[in-house]
Amino acid sequence: MKKELPSGVKVCRECLRILNTSLFSKDKRYDDGFRFNCKECRNRYEKALRDGDKEYRKRQNLSSLKWAKKNRIKLNEYKVKWSKRLPDEVRRSNRYKNEYGITLDDFNKLNYKQGGECLICSKKPKLLCVDHCHSTGRVRGLLCRQCNMMIGLGKDSKAIFKKAIECLEKI
Repeated sequence: MKKELPSGVKVCRECLRILNTSLFSKDKRYDDGFRFNCKECRNRYEKALRDGDKEYRKRQNLSSLKWAKKNRIKLNEYKVKWSKRLPDEVRRSNRYKNEYGITLDDFNKLNYKQGGECLICSKKPKLLCVDHCHSTGRVRGLLCRQCNMMIGLGKDSKAIFKKAIECLEKI
């Protein structure tokens, strides 16, 4: 006869200890919503697998990449759904860090230093864009959307902008 456990506890199938459910990883595939083994046993298993098999990481990464290629639409939907759950400030912070290598605090300092104005046209839009060099990745400053697009369409090329200036002066 199976003994009923009080709510909030579970038996780990590997170490056979009765533990609080907070010590188990959540997993929707199981009826109770938690993995069958505790986090400690799972970590021990994963470490043994990694240490014993040097090609483990390569196979894991390869299978992840294959899955991502096959399921690009599903993956993008998940990313959008996950991103929408984050507060705007966190999303902006993550974007600045990933795309430009600066923190939200760095952005705010730069914005304050520029007085909230675009470096080129001196407009004060609601939100400024980060202008960066595409070859070095170095941040040059903050621009309004129009000026940022102008620089982007000119492909960050001084020669193109010199020709554009010459063209404007002819008129």
